[in-house]
Amino acid sequence: MPTVIGLDPGQSLVLYTDGITEARNSDGEQFGEDRLLHALTPSPGNAPTALEAITKAVRAFTGDSGTDDDQAVLVLTATAPADDRR
Repeated sequence: MPTVIGLDPGQSLVLYTDGITEARNSDGEQFGEDRLLHALTPSPGNAPTALEAITKAVRAFTGDSGTDDDQAVLVLTATAPADDRR
């Protein structure tokens, strides 16, 4: 049975690979879910802004350490149906 998630207009769904949360800084510390959530607080409001916030936060955290794993992020933001937008 598929999982169904309802999003209200303006709400977002963020999907990411473990390369995001497991990205390490020069001390070997992982970026983690708490930093990911902090990057999205307060709510960025739309998918491009959320994606930019995540990528900037991970890059700032890892600095010159780079990454050892692939990183992928998908952000989906719900909009109102076309006939409701005015």
